[in-house]
Amino acid sequence: MIHYLVMSIIFSLAQINSFPLFRLEGKKLISGEKTLIEVDTGEIFLSPDFTMAAVYDKGRGEVAIINSSKGEVLRTRALNPVVKFDDEGNFGIVEPNILRLRVFTKEGDLILD
Repeated sequence: MIHYLVMSIIFSLAQINSFPLFRLEGKKLISGEKTLIEVDTGEIFLSPDFTMAAVYDKGRGEVAIINSSKGEVLRTRALNPVVKFDDEGNFGIVEPNILRLRVFTKEGDLILD
């Protein structure tokens, strides 16, 4: 019985950490030991659980949302945005200059514009 319990805990932990979490080093988004994106002008936002990132490229005027397990889930135009994530991975893109808020699910589906 104890063996079964220990094995189920190990299996659960392996599933939770099956994808490397994101981290920031300056203006670089890193997953595991690999640099995914480096921005010269713009900003990178991370979700609270470090499994999603929003990369704002000021030169292109775009935000790319990247999920650690699925890759890029959304690319949209934005002007000087602030990106906020909730605990479930859903996110909002706020553009303060033009008073615009867009809210998306973690899969990239638009909920509110």
